[in-house]
Amino acid sequence: MTMNNETPTSKNQIGFIFVFLTVTLDMLSIGIIIPVLPNLINQMNGGNIASASIAQGWIAMTWAIAQFIFMPIIGAASDAYGRKNIFLLSNIGQAVAYVLSALAPSLLLLACARIVAGVMSGSVSTAYAYVADTTEPAERAVKMGQIGAAFGLGFVLGPGLGGWLGDIDLRLPLWFSAIISTCAFFFGLVFLRESLPIEKRVKFSWTRANPIATFSFFKTKPQIIGLAAVKYLNDFAHNALPSTFILYALYRFGWGPKESGLLMMAVGAAGVIVQGILVKRIVKAFGEKRALLFGLVCGGLGFIGYGMVSDIKFIVFAIFFASLWGVYGASMQAFLTSKISPHEQGRLQGALGSLTATTGIFGPLLFTHIFAFSISDKSSVHVPGASLYVSALLIFLSLGLAVFVTKKYPSRIEH
Repeated sequence: MTMNNETPTSKNQIGFIFVFLTVTLDMLSIGIIIPVLPNLINQMNGGNIASASIAQGWIAMTWAIAQFIFMPIIGAASDAYGRKNIFLLSNIGQAVAYVLSALAPSLLLLACARIVAGVMSGSVSTAYAYVADTTEPAERAVKMGQIGAAFGLGFVLGPGLGGWLGDIDLRLPLWFSAIISTCAFFFGLVFLRESLPIEKRVKFSWTRANPIATFSFFKTKPQIIGLAAVKYLNDFAHNALPSTFILYALYRFGWGPKESGLLMMAVGAAGVIVQGILVKRIVKAFGEKRALLFGLVCGGLGFIGYGMVSDIKFIVFAIFFASLWGVYGASMQAFLTSKISPHEQGRLQGALGSLTATTGIFGPLLFTHIFAFSISDKSSVHVPGASLYVSALLIFLSLGLAVFVTKKYPSRIEH
């Protein structure tokens, strides 16, 4: 008997490990810039927090528009040319974007650099497509949760490191992120296995890759429209935290990159625990349907907590409940992927990515303007957490919709 006797299952497990590590490196590079980018915008804008918040909203919008246009192209390309090639392109493209951001002398050029980052932001949807390629429907929620843990792991290490580097120089984390993305590229080049065999690939089509035509995917898949609507509301709500919280903490507590980075580390650590450990147990105990609804309740409570933050007790409360929101995400992905054929998983993730991208176009603008108004002289009552309360409202609205949509669903996904 030879040593080279790997079964398909063992090959899938090895491939999953490499995807997990590659995604961790990719998310690490993103996590590093979280506590410094809003502060860099504030510095470029002269220190006016309300004005900086609005500028951040516009810059986030340019990133989201680029992502919206290119996400379906990336999804269709991964169905045609394989997942590995898209992983590699995304990683090296992100490295270039970080270098351009580090060199940007003005808000306009920083926005241009973020456009490049949006164009190359294909690793998330590709990772989910990879997992869909290599797992059975019954275990997909668990694997999706573990990929979510990879995101969380990057966000545990990244913000703390970024905050520490940002205290030295606000542009230093951008250079470091460029190095990390380059390392992720070479790691994937050497170790990552392709998950989509040639016989399961489909020819690339610009019609399939059209960002507007992408929504026709949902038109031909009525079985997922309700789920997609629930996901849309949650993706929209999520924009409140990354678009406003760093400047919110600067305004309320005078926090700089280091303090904000430590808080984001705590958020990431809680996410790792939930996605890597609790999702499996919660889904196993209650099934995907109840886990999804439970996660939505916790998400809404978490954002209320973020808005009420006045001391460390409220922060702990908010992080605890908001981290359990991740249970919803893993169950949602499991339901969606179980209703789509294997050769269309990349297109599904591309379409979902496009939906998410539209929330990134309008969400940051809405939430940053709400925050800016709530702390300005134009507001008769100052409620700095207003944007976070609006986010909680959207999550609870999605909960009501989810109850209706999943009414006839089984508690567990069948084999």
